[in-house]
Amino acid sequence: MKHLDKDFWLAYSLDRVTDMERKLAEKHLYACDHCLKLYAEAAESSHGIWPEQRAEALTEKVMSGLQSTRQNSSGHERKTKVLHYMIAASITFLLMSSGVFHELFSYTDKWRISVIAEHDTPLLTEKVMDRTSEVLNSWVTGKTGK
Repeated sequence: MKHLDKDFWLAYSLDRVTDMERKLAEKHLYACDHCLKLYAEAAESSHGIWPEQRAEALTEKVMSGLQSTRQNSSGHERKTKVLHYMIAASITFLLMSSGVFHELFSYTDKWRISVIAEHDTPLLTEKVMDRTSEVLNSWVTGKTGK
């Protein structure tokens, strides 16, 4: 590849080249010290111009990319969400109508009753609740007794 002039490197640093030109120029920069020096000079000379124009170009590029991504995926995402909701609702309805939830809760109640019967001692949560009630009652009677 032949050497590129400073005007090209200025356009390159301001992102005013095509993607194909950019790829070729970057490949050339790896191999050519002369063009690397020209690019560095062009980048330095465009320093005053670069931040505003580069920022605007980058913002515009990102926003257009986001809009196109949203437009492409919004319909697909909506369909996917509706499909997932319908599947979940159908499975829930099927489980409710078959009595799975009722059996599950009756099984846990039977298990709880058997645990209480085996130990003949109150469960930890019952102890905590009883103690909390005692403290609150003593606090309330202490306040009303004054």
